[in-house]
Amino acid sequence: MFPGLKKLEKELNFTDNGSLAYGIIKNTLVAFCDGNNEKLLYLSFAEKLSEEDKEKILSWEKKGYATKIDFPEEDLFNAIFHFREIFAPFKIEKIKEIILDITDYFSEKYPEVVLKCCGKDCESDTDIKIYNLGSSIVLLCPSCANKIQKSMDEAYEDFNNEPNNYLSGTIGALLCAIPGVIVTFIFFLLERLTALSGAVYYLLAMKGYKWLKGKFNKVGVLIVGIISLLYTAAGTFVSYIACIIYKLYKKPDMKGVPIGNTISYVLEIAKRADVKKEILQNIYLSLFLCGICIVLYIVEGFKQTKKITLKK
Repeated sequence: MFPGLKKLEKELNFTDNGSLAYGIIKNTLVAFCDGNNEKLLYLSFAEKLSEEDKEKILSWEKKGYATKIDFPEEDLFNAIFHFREIFAPFKIEKIKEIILDITDYFSEKYPEVVLKCCGKDCESDTDIKIYNLGSSIVLLCPSCANKIQKSMDEAYEDFNNEPNNYLSGTIGALLCAIPGVIVTFIFFLLERLTALSGAVYYLLAMKGYKWLKGKFNKVGVLIVGIISLLYTAAGTFVSYIACIIYKLYKKPDMKGVPIGNTISYVLEIAKRADVKKEILQNIYLSLFLCGICIVLYIVEGFKQTKKITLKK
């Protein structure tokens, strides 16, 4: 979270889990975070929202404070506020004003209602606590928290007992990443190098890895990342050679020349010191640009494979 919401977190005496600040004000669960060019505010109420309640909440959109307000259809207890940020951060004072106004409104309208457990088929209102579940939060009673923890432990045990299938996953990644070379070739024709190729190689390799049942853990993420880097280098070389061949065949005197002869001719040219130097420069630059992108995907992959825990 950026400094603005960190400041609001302190003012409201909230807690955060690194990406989301949260707390309970009166009988409403409040959470907020920074999104993609926007700030997000989540309100979870102890009572189902009536049309009157929705009108009260939507009044803040009409006032121009919130860019958009959503009411998830599957859950009549929640409201999500979107605060658009384009050139300047959204004013934290406005978000605080909304929070205090709406929590006061619900507390006065439903003074006897309390927040209940979100566990399946459970409406307990005794000893309810906020639990972190990965980057999300959930209200649970001790019984439901224990059930969820037990089911998570069993799921992870089952996952760990599954075969790794690293070899088949590697084969799948190597096969599915091949079309990524076409993307690199297109950018070579445009005389451009781009990190987009790295993203394409990684995503295609991951798709192939999972297609042949490679286990999605830290080792699997590393395998896909290494294959993406290898394809970045190989794809640059192949695209460089293919680009020369393409330009050669645009010449009238190349008409009818067998493709095999042309490939052999270009490969011989590639052995020259000056051409070899240029190819290596392209490979190094591609590895740098695509490498940044691939490393970011690897880091995100590590986060996804991290064991999710339930913490009070």
